[in-house]
Amino acid sequence: KFLPENIISNTEVDWGISKWDTSLLAATIVSLQPLENPDGNNSLNWIDALAEDDSTTSIPSEKNVGVTDMEKAQKIQKKMLKEAPQIEGYQISTRYESCEEVSGDFYEFIQLPDGKVGFSQGDVSGHGIQAGLVMSMAKKVLAMNARRGQSPTEVLSSVNEELIHDLNGKTFVSMTYGILDTFHKKINWARAGHNPSIFYNIHTKELRSLKPPGMVAGLRDTFLFRNILREEEIILNSGDIFLMYT
Repeated sequence: KFLPENIISNTEVDWGISKWDTSLLAATIVSLQPLENPDGNNSLNWIDALAEDDSTTSIPSEKNVGVTDMEKAQKIQKKMLKEAPQIEGYQISTRYESCEEVSGDFYEFIQLPDGKVGFSQGDVSGHGIQAGLVMSMAKKVLAMNARRGQSPTEVLSSVNEELIHDLNGKTFVSMTYGILDTFHKKINWARAGHNPSIFYNIHTKELRSLKPPGMVAGLRDTFLFRNILREEEIILNSGDIFLMYT
């Protein structure tokens, strides 16, 4: 039986074609009523619990200072990642596993007017502290522009414009931004050089790879970025799954 947790928990799923092993970061939107767990817990609450803050006051040894600072940075970064919103009629789930203590990967949810929800995922080039710093900046710029009510293409174009000035073309960010219209049951989204999204229906078994045109943010001028970027609209039916990953 196909369930969203098969995707998120790194298990191989028989898609009817070659098997996919999707791992690391994923965000899923499912246009189904939430599944109830017999124990009363949300069966899609996969996000790892944040570690408790260390209450010890002892001064770390010199050789452990770097490790301690890295652990603190990791905790701060995890706290920046919001839990998936609860929306009647939909299931939204996430899973996040960084390859290093501090990562350049991120996802974001933004509450918008009229019952709409903005959602995004991004991946900064490189790894470690530098990627983590750029991730924080890109995530904040994206959220600020999304709250202004901009369209997906406008939001990504605004992020690109800000990153060009700050990154000097040496680092780039692949990302997506979409708007879920819960009332009209549709998604409008755009992709700035990010991995294609997967669209699957559990009833019809239809599987599609969605990849509207778009280039990574932070490298080229606004005019070229805007001309390449294209927005796509997806009408949602019962059983549809929209999966983003990196």
